[in-house]
Amino acid sequence: MTNKKAVSDEAKQAVAEPAASAPVEIPTAVRQALTKDPQKIFNYIQLTPVRKEGIVGYAVKPGADRSLFDASGFKEGDIAIALNQQDFTDPRAMIALMRQLPSMDSIQLTVLRKGARHDISIALR
Repeated sequence: MTNKKAVSDEAKQAVAEPAASAPVEIPTAVRQALTKDPQKIFNYIQLTPVRKEGIVGYAVKPGADRSLFDASGFKEGDIAIALNQQDFTDPRAMIALMRQLPSMDSIQLTVLRKGARHDISIALR
């Protein structure tokens, strides 16, 4: 089994067993900005591809305004592997999910943190 296969299997297992979590309370100003334009989430949370013989996920980092990052419970080093229980490691799936973002009321990011899976829900409206 290659390293890519092992990482991919780990991501798929994490996606296959999602745990429900309630959306976190976010600052009022952030909620108002996201209600007007959900794409503004990238002002608060940045996603950078993590590659190991292909994309294995996206490093989650604070944006210019880190209030949503902190309020949501993200930690430095988190790797996003799924969005709304959809595999985030397939670039085509990520593009499709990003196109749907303006119509979403909330998102759930599944992240790997120190080998453990965590689901973080964010209300966009």
